[in-house]
Amino acid sequence: MSNYEIVVKRVKNEAKTRLIISLILAVLGVGYLVNAIYNEFLDISGAILVGFYLVLIIYAIIKSILDLRNPIRKCPDIHDMLKVLDKEDNALFENKYIAIVGNVFINKLNVSNMSYLENIYVVYPETMMSTNRKRIDSIILLTKNQKIIMRLSSLSNNDILNLIDIIMKFCPNARYGKSKENMKYYKERKK
Repeated sequence: MSNYEIVVKRVKNEAKTRLIISLILAVLGVGYLVNAIYNEFLDISGAILVGFYLVLIIYAIIKSILDLRNPIRKCPDIHDMLKVLDKEDNALFENKYIAIVGNVFINKLNVSNMSYLENIYVVYPETMMSTNRKRIDSIILLTKNQKIIMRLSSLSNNDILNLIDIIMKFCPNARYGKSKENMKYYKERKK
């Protein structure tokens, strides 16, 4: 099975799961709404809440159907990247979280998040407060086509910073940090 088929299969499986869960929640929401109307205990605030709930469920259903019909619509370059992966035999770098094969970056936590190395423009860690101290929670990569968020809360701060260093070594156009200069650089390069 080629890399393209693996990615498409994984995205379709995620979409099927999301669709099934959304349909179950939609049936429960409609059932609640019918029961509330039948027993006359639905006030205006409850109707607004149920309506908002149903709108979110309909959005999830539509997104799932779109992902099933065209699973790789998020990233237009994915066909070419997957061809590179199929041609290359060994990775330049690979661990549990990322792989760098040829000139392609792969987020192994979400395989559909791929980018050419030269299209990664800004890399920075995202922090969160944890028991009164800042902790690095994820790595953000701003690319030409998408924003890749890698949630790595199970790793230590040093491990995440080491992973960022590895990514920076392979990305010729990447800048480190979320500064005004880097965001301006990203906007210019993205055009």
